[in-house]
Amino acid sequence: MSEGSEASEANKPAKMAEPTRSAKSDEWDHPHVMIDLETLGTEPGSAILSIGMVTIDADDGRREEWSRCIDVTTLLAAGFTVDTETAQWWSRQSEEARAELWRDPRPVEEVMMAAASWLESFGPRVRVWGNAPSFDCRILATAMERCGIDVPWRFWNERCFRTFRAMHPGVVERDGAHHDALADARAQAMFVVGKLNDQEQPPAE
Repeated sequence: MSEGSEASEANKPAKMAEPTRSAKSDEWDHPHVMIDLETLGTEPGSAILSIGMVTIDADDGRREEWSRCIDVTTLLAAGFTVDTETAQWWSRQSEEARAELWRDPRPVEEVMMAAASWLESFGPRVRVWGNAPSFDCRILATAMERCGIDVPWRFWNERCFRTFRAMHPGVVERDGAHHDALADARAQAMFVVGKLNDQEQPPAE
Protein backbone atom coordinates (compact mmCIF):
# COMPACT_ATOMS: atom_id res chain seq x y z
CA MET A 1 0.00 0.00 0.00
CA SER A 2 1.35 3.41 -0.92
CA GLU A 3 1.86 6.25 1.53
CA GLY A 4 -1.05 8.13 -0.06
CA SER A 5 -3.30 5.11 0.27
CA GLU A 6 -2.36 4.75 3.94
CA ALA A 7 -3.26 8.39 4.58
CA SER A 8 -6.57 7.94 2.79
CA GLU A 9 -7.39 4.87 4.89
CA ALA A 10 -6.48 6.71 8.07
CA ASN A 11 -8.88 9.54 7.26
CA LYS A 12 -11.87 7.26 6.72
CA PRO A 13 -14.45 7.40 9.53
CA ALA A 14 -14.33 4.39 11.78
CA LYS A 15 -17.06 1.86 11.08
CA MET A 16 -19.42 1.52 14.03
CA ALA A 17 -19.59 -1.94 15.50
CA GLU A 18 -22.85 -3.83 15.22
CA PRO A 19 -24.73 -3.84 18.55
CA THR A 20 -24.29 -7.05 20.46
CA ARG A 21 -27.14 -8.97 22.06
CA SER A 22 -25.96 -7.96 25.53
CA ALA A 23 -25.74 -4.28 24.60
CA LYS A 24 -29.24 -4.31 23.17
CA SER A 25 -30.66 -6.09 26.19
CA ASP A 26 -29.20 -3.68 28.77
CA GLU A 27 -32.30 -1.50 28.47
CA TRP A 28 -34.46 -4.51 29.26
CA ASP A 29 -32.61 -5.28 32.45
CA HIS A 30 -34.98 -2.70 33.96
CA PRO A 31 -38.77 -2.98 34.28
CA HIS A 32 -40.93 -1.30 31.63
CA VAL A 33 -44.56 -0.24 32.00
CA MET A 34 -46.95 0.91 29.27
CA ILE A 35 -49.34 3.65 30.45
CA ASP A 36 -52.58 4.66 28.74
CA LEU A 37 -54.94 7.39 29.93
CA GLU A 38 -58.46 8.30 28.90
CA THR A 39 -59.00 11.97 29.65
CA LEU A 40 -61.27 14.97 29.21
CA GLY A 41 -58.50 17.11 27.73
CA THR A 42 -55.06 17.00 26.20
CA GLU A 43 -53.10 19.31 28.52
CA PRO A 44 -51.52 18.73 31.94
CA GLY A 45 -54.23 19.34 34.54
CA SER A 46 -56.92 17.72 32.41
CA ALA A 47 -59.38 15.39 34.13
CA ILE A 48 -58.31 11.74 33.85
CA LEU A 49 -61.24 9.36 33.50
CA SER A 50 -59.32 6.09 33.57
CA ILE A 51 -55.78 4.69 33.76
CA GLY A 52 -54.47 1.43 32.35
CA MET A 53 -50.93 0.16 32.97
CA VAL A 54 -49.31 -3.04 31.70
CA THR A 55 -45.76 -4.31 32.16
CA ILE A 56 -43.64 -5.05 29.09
CA ASP A 57 -41.56 -8.21 29.37
CA ALA A 58 -39.08 -8.42 26.49
CA ASP A 59 -38.18 -12.05 27.20
CA ASP A 60 -41.36 -14.08 27.51
CA GLY A 61 -44.27 -11.68 27.25
CA ARG A 62 -45.53 -12.20 30.81
CA ARG A 63 -47.36 -9.19 32.09
CA GLU A 64 -48.84 -7.56 35.15
CA GLU A 65 -51.80 -5.21 34.78
CA TRP A 66 -53.34 -2.39 36.78
CA SER A 67 -56.33 -0.16 36.02
CA ARG A 68 -58.70 2.25 37.75
CA CYS A 69 -61.48 4.66 36.85
CA ILE A 70 -61.72 8.04 38.57
CA ASP A 71 -64.80 9.75 40.00
CA VAL A 72 -65.35 12.88 37.90
CA THR A 73 -66.88 14.83 40.79
CA THR A 74 -63.64 14.48 42.77
CA LEU A 75 -61.64 15.61 39.74
CA LEU A 76 -63.73 18.76 39.35
CA ALA A 77 -63.56 19.47 43.08
CA ALA A 78 -59.76 19.22 42.90
CA GLY A 79 -59.59 21.72 40.04
CA PHE A 80 -58.93 19.39 37.10
CA THR A 81 -60.17 20.80 33.81
CA VAL A 82 -62.56 19.60 31.10
CA ASP A 83 -62.06 20.48 27.44
CA THR A 84 -65.38 20.90 25.64
CA GLU A 85 -64.14 19.48 22.33
CA THR A 86 -62.74 16.39 24.06
CA ALA A 87 -66.01 15.87 25.95
CA GLN A 88 -67.90 16.07 22.65
CA TRP A 89 -65.43 13.63 21.09
CA TRP A 90 -66.25 11.13 23.84
CA SER A 91 -69.94 11.38 23.02
CA ARG A 92 -69.14 9.96 19.58
CA GLN A 93 -67.18 6.94 20.83
CA SER A 94 -68.51 3.42 21.23
CA GLU A 95 -70.91 2.57 24.02
CA GLU A 96 -68.48 -0.15 25.14
CA ALA A 97 -65.62 2.32 25.54
CA ARG A 98 -67.79 4.86 27.38
CA ALA A 99 -69.14 2.17 29.71
CA GLU A 100 -65.58 1.35 30.81
CA LEU A 101 -65.14 4.91 32.09
CA TRP A 102 -67.71 4.37 34.84
CA ARG A 103 -66.58 0.98 36.13
CA ASP A 104 -66.25 1.43 39.93
CA PRO A 105 -64.88 5.01 39.83
CA ARG A 106 -62.79 6.00 42.85
CA PRO A 107 -61.71 9.38 44.30
CA VAL A 108 -58.79 10.95 42.44
CA GLU A 109 -56.46 11.09 45.45
CA GLU A 110 -57.05 7.40 46.15
CA VAL A 111 -56.36 6.43 42.54
CA MET A 112 -53.21 8.54 42.27
CA MET A 113 -51.82 7.06 45.48
CA ALA A 114 -52.57 3.52 44.27
CA ALA A 115 -51.06 4.18 40.83
CA ALA A 116 -47.88 5.61 42.34
CA SER A 117 -47.59 2.69 44.75
CA TRP A 118 -47.97 0.14 41.93
CA LEU A 119 -45.27 1.84 39.85
CA GLU A 120 -42.97 2.18 42.87
CA SER A 121 -43.11 -1.60 43.31
CA PHE A 122 -40.93 -1.90 40.18
CA GLY A 123 -38.14 0.18 41.68
CA PRO A 124 -36.63 3.62 40.98
CA ARG A 125 -35.38 2.72 37.48
CA VAL A 126 -38.77 1.79 36.05
CA ARG A 127 -39.22 2.87 32.43
CA VAL A 128 -42.66 4.28 31.64
CA TRP A 129 -44.09 4.40 28.13
CA GLY A 130 -46.75 6.71 26.72
CA ASN A 131 -48.32 7.36 23.33
CA ALA A 132 -46.60 9.83 23.54
CA PRO A 133 -44.90 10.60 26.90
CA SER A 134 -45.83 14.27 26.48
CA PHE A 135 -49.44 13.12 26.83
CA ASP A 136 -49.79 10.05 29.08
CA CYS A 137 -46.72 10.46 31.28
CA ARG A 138 -46.95 14.22 31.61
CA ILE A 139 -50.68 14.32 32.40
CA LEU A 140 -50.36 11.50 34.95
CA ALA A 141 -47.33 13.12 36.59
CA THR A 142 -49.19 16.44 36.84
CA ALA A 143 -52.16 14.71 38.46
CA MET A 144 -49.95 13.01 41.03
CA GLU A 145 -48.20 16.27 41.87
CA ARG A 146 -51.53 18.05 42.25
CA CYS A 147 -52.55 15.38 44.75
CA GLY A 148 -49.30 15.86 46.68
CA ILE A 149 -47.80 12.54 45.56
CA ASP A 150 -44.20 12.15 44.43
CA VAL A 151 -43.91 11.00 40.81
CA PRO A 152 -42.38 7.48 40.97
CA TRP A 153 -40.27 7.71 37.82
CA ARG A 154 -37.55 9.96 36.39
CA PHE A 155 -38.25 11.96 33.26
CA TRP A 156 -35.21 10.50 31.52
CA ASN A 157 -36.77 7.04 31.89
CA GLU A 158 -39.84 7.95 29.81
CA ARG A 159 -40.22 6.02 26.56
CA CYS A 160 -42.36 6.73 23.47
CA PHE A 161 -44.62 4.09 21.95
CA ARG A 162 -45.50 6.44 19.07
CA THR A 163 -41.83 6.57 18.04
CA PHE A 164 -41.36 2.83 18.51
CA ARG A 165 -44.35 2.08 16.28
CA ALA A 166 -43.13 4.46 13.57
CA MET A 167 -39.80 2.61 13.52
CA HIS A 168 -41.48 -0.83 13.56
CA PRO A 169 -44.55 -0.65 11.28
CA GLY A 170 -47.29 -3.16 11.88
CA VAL A 171 -50.80 -3.76 13.15
CA VAL A 172 -51.51 -3.28 16.85
CA GLU A 173 -53.74 -6.26 17.59
CA ARG A 174 -56.20 -5.93 20.46
CA ASP A 175 -58.79 -7.83 22.45
CA GLY A 176 -60.85 -4.92 23.79
CA ALA A 177 -62.58 -1.71 22.78
CA HIS A 178 -60.61 1.20 21.39
CA HIS A 179 -60.18 3.93 24.04
CA ASP A 180 -60.46 1.44 26.90
CA ALA A 181 -57.33 2.42 28.85
CA LEU A 182 -56.37 -1.10 29.95
CA ALA A 183 -57.09 -2.65 26.54
CA ASP A 184 -55.05 0.06 24.81
CA ALA A 185 -52.11 -0.33 27.21
CA ARG A 186 -52.21 -4.12 26.82
CA ALA A 187 -52.28 -3.95 23.00
CA GLN A 188 -49.40 -1.49 22.91
CA ALA A 189 -47.31 -3.51 25.37
CA MET A 190 -47.80 -6.72 23.40
CA PHE A 191 -46.93 -4.92 20.16
CA VAL A 192 -43.56 -3.93 21.65
CA VAL A 193 -42.94 -7.48 22.89
CA GLY A 194 -43.81 -8.91 19.48
CA LYS A 195 -41.48 -6.59 17.60
CA LEU A 196 -38.61 -7.23 20.03
CA ASN A 197 -39.09 -10.97 19.66
CA ASP A 198 -39.07 -10.61 15.87
CA GLN A 199 -35.64 -8.98 16.12
CA GLU A 200 -34.34 -11.99 18.06
CA GLN A 201 -35.40 -14.52 15.42
CA PRO A 202 -32.61 -15.75 13.07
CA PRO A 203 -33.03 -14.74 9.43
CA ALA A 204 -34.87 -17.21 7.22
CA GLU A 205 -32.61 -19.40 5.10
